[in-house]
Amino acid sequence: MLRIPAAVEEILERLEAAGFEAWCVGGAVRDALLGREAGDWDVASSAPPERVLALFAPRALPIARGLLNAMGGFIHFDSQGQQGLLAHIAIPQGVSDDQPCIVLNHPERFCIACYFKPEKYSCDEVRGYYDGLIMNLVEGLSVKGYQVHNFEGLLKLQRSQTLTHVFIAQGEYQENPDYYEKLAGTLRVVVIAEREFTLPGKSRLLIIHKPFSALSVANLLNGELGERGFAEDQAAGRKPFTCVGIQALAVDDEEMNLVVAKGVLGSYG
Repeated sequence: MLRIPAAVEEILERLEAAGFEAWCVGGAVRDALLGREAGDWDVASSAPPERVLALFAPRALPIARGLLNAMGGFIHFDSQGQQGLLAHIAIPQGVSDDQPCIVLNHPERFCIACYFKPEKYSCDEVRGYYDGLIMNLVEGLSVKGYQVHNFEGLLKLQRSQTLTHVFIAQGEYQENPDYYEKLAGTLRVVVIAEREFTLPGKSRLLIIHKPFSALSVANLLNGELGERGFAEDQAAGRKPFTCVGIQALAVDDEEMNLVVAKGVLGSYG
């Protein structure tokens, strides 16, 4: 007998109760029949996308949270026009190597400042997201780092700390470009910018284009600015690294996307 997780059964029952056919498909069925632990469960249904939305949209986040809490994983729904819907459930199986995948050669040599203005975002969740992103990056790379939310705070930090790098957002740079060009004569100044943004031809600043990864930051701090380091990571369309078997939710910096992502994955450790 095929043992289906309770959370998956709830999805099947809800679709069938609405008059549609629903099946478990994919590798999970094979693994379960062979007596192996199934990680991902895929559900196929005859329900058109608009009916699936009507059935699940009102309860989408509560269902997702329930699955996260009960199974320690996450779920995403994939639908195509007139082809029904797939609900993907991913369950972490364990950590095969607990060594850091991104490291700095000499983290004790760095003291960095990150400057962005949170008031540009009206949503508290988004402001908190960026604060957390910066501090997690600093902690994960084991460097001495600070974040400031106004220009005066950046000036004060320069007087009190021996900074090696200053990371600023594109908008903050554009408010005072001459100052940052002068500052780049004494330390590294890095602009986090949109893909189409460029610096003046003789600028001494560096750019990290969005979307950026921790690997690009680490390569820059390690001084790998050549074709096989930072520059290569920033090449358009290049995937900086590959994680086989890893599924991740990537969102942009539109406020609603970040709020939804935080709501869906908020309970995921």
